[in-house]
Amino acid sequence: MRHFGPSHLHKCVRAFAATAALFAASARAHAQTTTELLPPADSARPRLAARAATGRIVLDGRLDESDWQAAPVTDVFAAVNPDYAPRANARTRVRVLFDRTHLYVAAELLDSLGRDGVRIRDLRREFTPADNDHFAVILGPLGDRRSAYQFAVTPYGSLRDEQAFDGGDATNENWDALWSARTQRTDSGWVAELAIPWATLRYDANRTDWEVNFVRNARRQLETSAWSAYPRQFSAYRLTFAGVLTDLAPPPPGANIRLRPFALADASRGPTDAALTRPTGTVGGEVIWAPNANSLVELTANTDFAQADVDRQVVNLERFSVFFPERRQFFLENTDVLSPRGLTGRYVVQPFFSRRIGLADDGTPRRLDGGARYTWRSGRSSMGALAVHEGDDGRGVSRSLALVRGSRYVGTSSRLGAFVAVREDAGDGAAATNLVTAIDGLTRIGEQVQLNGMLSTSTEGDRTSVAATYFVGRDTPGLYTGVLGAWVSEDYAPRTGFVSRSNVWLTSPAVVGTWQPSWRPEHVVWFRPAVVGYVYQTPGSGTLQEGFGGYSEFCV
Repeated sequence: MRHFGPSHLHKCVRAFAATAALFAASARAHAQTTTELLPPADSARPRLAARAATGRIVLDGRLDESDWQAAPVTDVFAAVNPDYAPRANARTRVRVLFDRTHLYVAAELLDSLGRDGVRIRDLRREFTPADNDHFAVILGPLGDRRSAYQFAVTPYGSLRDEQAFDGGDATNENWDALWSARTQRTDSGWVAELAIPWATLRYDANRTDWEVNFVRNARRQLETSAWSAYPRQFSAYRLTFAGVLTDLAPPPPGANIRLRPFALADASRGPTDAALTRPTGTVGGEVIWAPNANSLVELTANTDFAQADVDRQVVNLERFSVFFPERRQFFLENTDVLSPRGLTGRYVVQPFFSRRIGLADDGTPRRLDGGARYTWRSGRSSMGALAVHEGDDGRGVSRSLALVRGSRYVGTSSRLGAFVAVREDAGDGAAATNLVTAIDGLTRIGEQVQLNGMLSTSTEGDRTSVAATYFVGRDTPGLYTGVLGAWVSEDYAPRTGFVSRSNVWLTSPAVVGTWQPSWRPEHVVWFRPAVVGYVYQTPGSGTLQEGFGGYSEFCV
């Protein structure tokens, strides 16, 4: 779901403004003639054959093995941003190999300036794609054209991986996969060599053809190109526009068990003590088991989440609670299977939010005695379940949580999901039981129009509260129009989820134009005049709580 967000492909300079002139500029942008791409027919999709490697592939970014030299190659890339063109200015060549353990992808990314043409601003894992030259592989192993994996690398070897759902409607940027890449900067540009273990992917073992796209961001030329072109208002996760990787032979699933154990020990001696205190310690960890290529079972006991990334520091000047994303690996893979699709962004309504697990309501950590998580996904359906137990917090209160969710694709462009969760707080002064339910859905009319909705209830004792969210939007290369909203009753506060603020009726319309006048400066890609509004009212009475709006930007 896109609603009033800057492009992921260019750096955007923003300014607040709310004037009628912005609406006029947006209208002019919409009137501009822009090439409109449609999903290709299956027979018209670009195809690349993957070749089985006969020898050992050394991951070094050099491509000097005979298997690479003999592999089929494609070099037909189209420019997708900032303007569509059937041939990109930045030339790219791609090959694909596989063996019993890995899928290999190699890309030669040519540049007339050679290594001097590389533009890098970020050396971190999970680098910012807009700010860096990079090459990305987008895979659709299940054949549903809805769920995708992305593996991206920069010329300096920084990695980024991501899961995407519903064609990019939602993404999981905090998922960290096990894979490798090596790069070489050369006199003709740079080379990337990627090795993706089969065990990292969830796939249909009977399919030999996968949806795939290859994407290159060339910062010096302000160009994003793709092997299979897609409309610039979308992302490469929209697999209805993807090409096909043929002749694969993925192996049947093996044991595929991973361990994340930990052990902690502690002993201390004060300045006046003659001997150490009696050492103490604890052990625990996680077991991740993929019984087949569609399923994932995760078990945890006495878990310590010290390996999780630190949250960003945020100064909150608003009346809304701050929503921090989940960063613990136990909860990250296939997050969409367990989570109803509510609202995120400036205002958040989520019936399930995994960070409520292992944390007290005031944010202090709680001991997680153990838990189990199961997710399953096929080409048309998915389901998941989660059960965890938190130990005594020192005040005689323990907690248990259990939930189940299923979803099903209906037709070619719709999805329906249902969710039930129960949280039990046991102990003196603790609320007994909180039951949370939700149904959510998505449908598209063509590729440009999308509708999302969710209805949720939260019940404690004899009191039931309700929340509903919706989104309707139309997205074209020249103009985006959309409105999202939420209606949250006064008592809606699911103990399994997150709500920025209850007792709110939100309405947020937006109009965003993409304007590329001929007189724009050389390094300005486009102007994006926009108007957006956020209006928060009290349900029932309609009393205004607060409101603001207005926005514009240009991309360089």
